[in-house]
Amino acid sequence: MPTEHLFDIIKKKKVTGIETRLTHIETDITGIKTEMTDIKDTVNRIENRQNAIFEQTAGLIEFRTGVISTLQEINENQKSISEVLASMKYKSGICGDAQYSVVQDCWKNIEQAVRLLFFSLLFHGLFVSY
Repeated sequence: MPTEHLFDIIKKKKVTGIETRLTHIETDITGIKTEMTDIKDTVNRIENRQNAIFEQTAGLIEFRTGVISTLQEINENQKSISEVLASMKYKSGICGDAQYSVVQDCWKNIEQAVRLLFFSLLFHGLFVSY
């Protein structure tokens, strides 16, 4: 009997050791699950930020395209107006030198404003090629 009793004691110690190890493993698994949940939350936040960046980029590209188109139209209109003014200057009686000079100064100011707008947009990165 003492031998059987000794085996029972050894079995109980082994079982207790295994149970302790299982408890530690369960604690580790719970910690890993918590960390995985945190990682999933972080990934979701990153994806949301990335989607916002994509939407903003698309909006900026659309805005950039519109600004370029508008600036090209303004440039073409300015050229046409300059040509009309030049022809008006040489037609007698339609536009005097003083009137022509005032109109020409106005268009020079408009040209300068368009250039400033263009370089301002350029400076702000709206004309970056993708």
